[in-house]
Amino acid sequence: VSVSGYGQLKGAISLVKLAFDNLKDVSDVTNKTVTNSKPATLTASVSNSTNLQTGSYDIVVDQLAQGTIRASNGFTSKTQVLNSSTAFSIDFTIGTTSPAVSSVSVTTDTPAGIVSAVNAADIGITARLVNRSATGNDWVVLFEGTTGIENAFTATSTPDIGLGNPVNNLQTAQNASITVNGLEDIERASNTLSDVIPGLKFNITAVDSDPVRLSIAEDTSILRAAIDDLVVTYNAFRQTATELTNKNAETGEA
Repeated sequence: VSVSGYGQLKGAISLVKLAFDNLKDVSDVTNKTVTNSKPATLTASVSNSTNLQTGSYDIVVDQLAQGTIRASNGFTSKTQVLNSSTAFSIDFTIGTTSPAVSSVSVTTDTPAGIVSAVNAADIGITARLVNRSATGNDWVVLFEGTTGIENAFTATSTPDIGLGNPVNNLQTAQNASITVNGLEDIERASNTLSDVIPGLKFNITAVDSDPVRLSIAEDTSILRAAIDDLVVTYNAFRQTATELTNKNAETGEA
């Protein structure tokens, strides 16, 4: 076989080896698919194919997770002076089981200054300015917490900007709650659940008393493609070896 023939044979052998390597680890060439009966209620994806068992799950979305939302009193402008141009603090008590107090210093005593201070504090509460009036100025600061019961919060301040007024408590924090195959009261702080069914991650988007059917099945398409590639590669190797052998017989070369 000539030097060029050895090169062709070596290349063909390398391709066969690569095709075999692709079949060594079954987890690399197998997968699982999820069929979802109601994607408008929840979306689902495979997070770990190895851990995910095949079968079906009926999921009822009983409750979505949400965070506390509190509003301030109304202000005549975004720059209304609230404390005689003097800094003040807003004390947030966050948590239910083990509440902790986070004090935010508002150095610019205006509604806009409150928003800047709270967001800069990065305590898991977002502040936003909203103009409630269609014809004038009725500016309200909304304070929105992270979803989940343990992220519920209350707040107080001096001067009083209305955070303790029950009327300004717009939304109460709660956990997401689902039922899986009849097992009730599965709760999480977020609407993204990744530790309920091993290997499956899903995001719930709507309350629905009608079960969502998730069907998990083996997807062997990747495995079939890898086997087909091995067959094609091996046949190509045999053809190369046969052609080189025939050429060697015709020329009498070693």
